Amino acid sequence: MKYGEAKLASAPEIPRELVPAVERLTEIDEAFKAARLVAAQLRERIEEERQSARVPVGSPTRRGPADLSALSASEKIRLGLQQLSEREAR
Repeated sequence: MKYGEAKLASAPEIPRELVPAVERLTEIDEAFKAARLVAAQLRERIEEERQSARVPVGSPTRRGPADLSALSASEKIRLGLQQLSEREAR
């Protein structure tokens, strides 16, 4: 087994495509170091995106506009008057 292949086998988190095929040991080490840095940066970005998409525990669910098409005209009026009185009470 070649040195570069052994190094890749020891680090499964680094995609093979990030490490160019080179022969000299110093070049392999440099390429591997650069690939490890890229993988770490990608992992960081993914984690940041995951954290920003997370909803805190206990947060109220967001409600979109209610579908009022199934309500009769009198129910819509009653709902509108109820919402108006709730706003005025604030």
